[in-house]
Amino acid sequence: MTHFRNEIISEHTINTSSDQLLSTEPLKIFFSYAHEDHAFRSLLGKHLMPFVRSGLVTQWYDGDIHAGAEWAEEVYAHLNTADIILFLVSPDFMNSDFCYHVEMARALERNALKETRAIAILLRPTYWQETLLGDLQVLPRGEMPVSIWHDHDQAFFSIVQDIYAEITLLLSQKWLETSNNFQDAKDYEYALRACQKAIQLNPRNSSAYLNAGTLFWHLRQYEEALTAYEQVIQLEPTNSIAHVSRCYALWNLGHYQLALHACEQAILLQPDNSTLYLIQAQLYELLKVQALQKARQLDGAAIGARRNPAFIAGPSAHHDL
Repeated sequence: MTHFRNEIISEHTINTSSDQLLSTEPLKIFFSYAHEDHAFRSLLGKHLMPFVRSGLVTQWYDGDIHAGAEWAEEVYAHLNTADIILFLVSPDFMNSDFCYHVEMARALERNALKETRAIAILLRPTYWQETLLGDLQVLPRGEMPVSIWHDHDQAFFSIVQDIYAEITLLLSQKWLETSNNFQDAKDYEYALRACQKAIQLNPRNSSAYLNAGTLFWHLRQYEEALTAYEQVIQLEPTNSIAHVSRCYALWNLGHYQLALHACEQAILLQPDNSTLYLIQAQLYELLKVQALQKARQLDGAAIGARRNPAFIAGPSAHHDL
């Protein structure tokens, strides 16, 4: 898989570091916490700063509210637009009506709609298992609260590694959305570049490989399209769209027998799809024409074999030849 990813990214990527059109907004991180845990929030914020400085994320907490601004309105505005919401869980967090009934309720609603990614971080020993947090990803791994760790920096370093994994997944999806927007505008070069960024961030993003295949197809780069579709099948063997797309790529490359096999794989996955049987019939016809053309290219032996008694008698007649 690594070889394929490098091929798609390295051989076909054009440097776009100065290209203003090809960009995506940083992810927005929102801290939901009790003020009694301000020191822990501050330390976590410091551990997230490398991602801020590299332009991957921004982070916001209520301490960023400017003087004179409406506190509740500011909180709601950022809560409703955050890409990642971090619950800093402690007894004080659970005791806060605003944290529990307002911020957490709204965040979980958006999380259920896949509008944001909500993550619970255990700061201090707290009974959380039977609360609304029970179905969320909980950090640190092993569910040992940060306060119990001998080294708090080590605890937050572990937490930030898992947050970074979520950041890359979400950014990969954002780049894929950017690619789709370019594709809708029929700007296939920019769409492909954005798609490649999605793959760089998440090499297991099968949707990105499928899009890459389609974009290579539009650019008439059928070998590259074929490689992309085969990567999708490696990641998702039952992806019927990838099998059909692989069939078309092979067809355009003149590999009719392989295309037929790909079509038959798609039929196994979608036996009620009448279009696939039409494709299969067309490939049979192409193979028939191809076989006749090959016969005519031979030195006459194949054509002469039509008059040979062994040919007329059928395959068994050849056993003694």
